[in-house]
Amino acid sequence: VALPAEATFARGFLEVVLANLAMIAGRYHEALRLVDAARSRQPEHSSSFNFALSEAAEGAVDLTQGHLRKAIARLRLAVSAGTVDTSRATNGNAMAGVLLAEALYEADQCEQAERLLAVYIPLICRVGIPDQLISAHVIMARIALDQGDGDRAQQLLTDLEHIGHRAGL
Repeated sequence: VALPAEATFARGFLEVVLANLAMIAGRYHEALRLVDAARSRQPEHSSSFNFALSEAAEGAVDLTQGHLRKAIARLRLAVSAGTVDTSRATNGNAMAGVLLAEALYEADQCEQAERLLAVYIPLICRVGIPDQLISAHVIMARIALDQGDGDRAQQLLTDLEHIGHRAGL
């Protein structure tokens, strides 16, 4: 289906989705090309949602390739995109938030990752995004294990299993 030229939001969203699929398939150059294409079509007044998704997609590539500093910087930008009220902990971008928590965990900034996930896990549970739900619980379980709390780690994974059964995932 061809999109009309004025459908910049839909086209940008589609390119970011395709970028994520390319990244998952290990085609990093293609993922970055698609992210750049999505950005180039976004006018100045465009959706902060698509901007956040574009930054998150590129941050995911950085994280996957082990470029932690770049990933953290880009994912912080994605998480804060569109946030006008600085008292808010999140703008609702669960994908960027969980990716940032993962990058922070990998950079041994577990306390920051845990605080971020404390905000995002309830949001993700309400919205029901399976990939982020799984990643968030696994990262929290890893943090608990790092802190020597195997019981809490097991409880987090058991909670995840329960959520999955309840939601039919």
